[in-house]
Amino acid sequence: MSTNGQWQASIFIGRGKRKTIGLFDSEYEAAEAHNKAALEFCGKNCILNLLDEGDRPENLDFKRKFFQHKSGNKSIYFGVSKQSNSNKWIARINTKNGRELIGSFDTEWLAALAFNKRSMELFIDNSKLNKLSEVHERERETYVQKTKKPSSKFSGVT
Repeated sequence: MSTNGQWQASIFIGRGKRKTIGLFDSEYEAAEAHNKAALEFCGKNCILNLLDEGDRPENLDFKRKFFQHKSGNKSIYFGVSKQSNSNKWIARINTKNGRELIGSFDTEWLAALAFNKRSMELFIDNSKLNKLSEVHERERETYVQKTKKPSSKFSGVT
């Protein structure tokens, strides 16, 4: 257990190199995250934690489906940050191959939705999703995406 009362999950890969997976509120979640990472990195020939459904914390499905990032990040959404040199919002996601840039977006909630889409593509049922705030949900309903008009009627000509 870490100093802030959370459980840390990690895995050894390669030549004993330790990779931290993350911090979790329950021992069960940390063990589950370890199992998922072990399968991704080692395949079917790895040692997995035996999980007892009786140890599963209440409301785990809700926490897994809608994840709101802790404060301290410039965005209220997981995987989203403000680009320092512009007014764009960046969406990124961690994969087994490293950190992947999803794209840059005009609004914070568009970046959060892009993160959700990519997370579902990569992790299917185990994906963590951002739940839009009420303000952003109303904004989404009235949003008309800006499109650039081409400077020429010919393709490839600017």
